[in-house]
Amino acid sequence: PGPAPPGPPQQVVMSSPCCLLTEDQLLCDVCLEVFSEPVSLPCGHTFCRACVEQHWEDSVQHHCPTCKEIFSAPPQLRTNRFISDVSLLFRGAQRNPQLAKGGDISICPRHQKPLELFCRTDQSCGCMLCPVQDHKSHDIGLLRDQYENFSESKASVFSHFCAKSLKSRTRLKKEQAENDLQPSEDRRKELMEEFEQMIHDRRTKMEEIRRSAAVSRKSAERYISESESTFQVLLQTLRRSQIDLIADLQEKQKDAQRQALPMIRTTVDWAEVSVPPPPYGRKVASTFQDLEERLIKEKEKLVARSKLLRAQEFFRDVSLDPDTANPFLVLSADGKRVHCGGVCQNLADNPRRFQTACNVLGWPGCSSGRFYFQVQVEALASWDVGVARESVPRRGPITTSPQNGFWTIGLRDKTQYKAPGLELRPVEPPKKVGVLVDYEDGRVAFFNVDSAHLLHQFTQCCFSEQLLPFFSPGRRSHCPNPPSLVICPIS
Repeated sequence: PGPAPPGPPQQVVMSSPCCLLTEDQLLCDVCLEVFSEPVSLPCGHTFCRACVEQHWEDSVQHHCPTCKEIFSAPPQLRTNRFISDVSLLFRGAQRNPQLAKGGDISICPRHQKPLELFCRTDQSCGCMLCPVQDHKSHDIGLLRDQYENFSESKASVFSHFCAKSLKSRTRLKKEQAENDLQPSEDRRKELMEEFEQMIHDRRTKMEEIRRSAAVSRKSAERYISESESTFQVLLQTLRRSQIDLIADLQEKQKDAQRQALPMIRTTVDWAEVSVPPPPYGRKVASTFQDLEERLIKEKEKLVARSKLLRAQEFFRDVSLDPDTANPFLVLSADGKRVHCGGVCQNLADNPRRFQTACNVLGWPGCSSGRFYFQVQVEALASWDVGVARESVPRRGPITTSPQNGFWTIGLRDKTQYKAPGLELRPVEPPKKVGVLVDYEDGRVAFFNVDSAHLLHQFTQCCFSEQLLPFFSPGRRSHCPNPPSLVICPIS
């Protein structure tokens, strides 16, 4: 008998435990949607045709999106009829859920027999009669076995996809974290470059100051040496001229006596006769003495200037330390100027801060070698300048003396210059005060920068810790623009 005519199409879906696939097993690994026109690659993995073609367009090589197997040439995309049929049935079940009741089985639309076989050649399902009529010499297997193999394959693919997705999310989070940190890293590098440039500029400036001081010192020493030679020649010339002049005067006096001798008729005791020297002789001697004193004073000035230049060779760029400033002190932003205001500022309670006296320390300090800085004190009615031990007391009454760790000089009431236990009488009021510390020699010297005179010095000091620059701009002032104590460079 001939083949039975096809019956009416049956709208039931495969739902028996042996052959029903879940939705997760019908998802494409690329778009994660139910397969649409599924095609299989030579490696055995299945994807939507559009998905795999788009994937290859976006990639340099033709490879499997799941296992990454590379194909030397674009492989032929063969439609996976089994997956296609199951996907269509699944979509139909989604559109008509009332047709997908439990216990229903899939029926061959041609022979009206249950679907129990799977043709691997055509990638399609069939009943027991299909191999006889339509699938002769094809690779036929049980649908149950194909389902189990497919389930294992989909489970492996799904696990691979989960691992891949987790790895991708981890990579994205890492990239996002790196992107978030990048601005901070860029800013840190920028700040480091600015800081290194500041250090380089400061070192360059200090080197220029040292070279300038060395040149000035050598020039001053050469000038002093030449001046000393000139002064010695002048003094020798003056002494010779004075001797010659006195000898000439004595000779003229003897001539006058010889000329007057015949005119004397009586005997005279010449031992009792004195002839006064001519008045111009005393005037010449006084002039020579004044000139000698002026030359000696000029020499002393040059020697003093030379000593100041040697001290300035150890110049350090000092700044005020705001953490040590009394709350009434007002510091400039660059840390070079300070004056005492009339309002107590609300500052943090720092153990390094002077709480009662209007004092402030500077930085850097000195713990070896020599150290020089200078301060402008012009227009201040009161001030104190010097150095102090780092451990000096900051609270309660403070007496600035070497016994308490302070080596300073100061001014009171615009006229009274003082050192601890001593009244100073400078040749001229200092506008700038230079401070030199010789740590190993135990000496602190104070100079009038404009005249180069030594104002005062502490000697035979015993230093056992770091010394810091010390400043006090005087008493509290309520005037709107009080004068400031200024740390100044070498001009």
